[in-house]
Amino acid sequence: MQEVVLLSITRLIIRPNFRISDTLFLLLSIIMGIAVGCVMGSKISIFMGVAFGFFSTVVFYYMWRTPAYPSL
Repeated sequence: MQEVVLLSITRLIIRPNFRISDTLFLLLSIIMGIAVGCVMGSKISIFMGVAFGFFSTVVFYYMWRTPAYPSL
């Protein structure tokens, strides 16, 4: 049961048909999120840095993974 839940959560993050590109975008967004978190953590506080880092990781990943489509 736990394997099924873990597999479904993994498929939300990394799509099976786009495994290489999604993994690359995930790694890049984690690196950028850590950088943003470190900068904000040094400017404000460590707790705000963690929050900014996590939020920016999520935003970068979904922004890079699904770019905007041209309007019709």
